[in-house]
Amino acid sequence: MLRVAVEAESVADLEKLERGLERLYRADPAVEVSTEASTGEIVVAALGELHLEQCLKDLRERFARCALRVSPPLLAFREGLHREQTQAGEHGGEHGGAHKGEHGGEHGGADPSEGAEKGGG
Repeated sequence: MLRVAVEAESVADLEKLERGLERLYRADPAVEVSTEASTGEIVVAALGELHLEQCLKDLRERFARCALRVSPPLLAFREGLHREQTQAGEHGGEHGGAHKGEHGGEHGGADPSEGAEKGGG
């Protein structure tokens, strides 16, 4: 889905925009209209670039009939934990004197070329 923030160029047209968004959604249920909780921005999401362009054109010319300011496409920002693929207890070199592997310092994972070198076929 491609998402953009939309606002009326004039504060006086805010009501027109809200009614226009309702009409747009009724005409095309594949469009998602939401309000960003943290910023209060009205976000319109469409199935792709062409679909979004058509939705914005319809919103301007048929449904809201007002001038709009449209943001560049919004990128989804997801916050979360990144799981590193290493063995538990890795200290390898952070505390000095540790040899590789002594404290789990070897990284986990498999190398597909290892099987071929050992005659695994």
